[in-house]
Amino acid sequence: MSRSHLYRMGRAGRIDLRKVGRKTVVITDTVVAYLNSLPTTARLALPSAKNPK
Repeated sequence: MSRSHLYRMGRAGRIDLRKVGRKTVVITDTVVAYLNSLPTTARLALPSAKNPK
């Protein structure tokens, strides 16, 4: 995830960002919760090396 995407997510209220002096700190628990809320994708079946098509 890019830095700019994290800032957009913070502005949208999906993750928590905090200021510590001049630095912006990402609260990782909120990022993990956001990622866990996303749908999973089906794993792609890769062709087997033993059974080439």
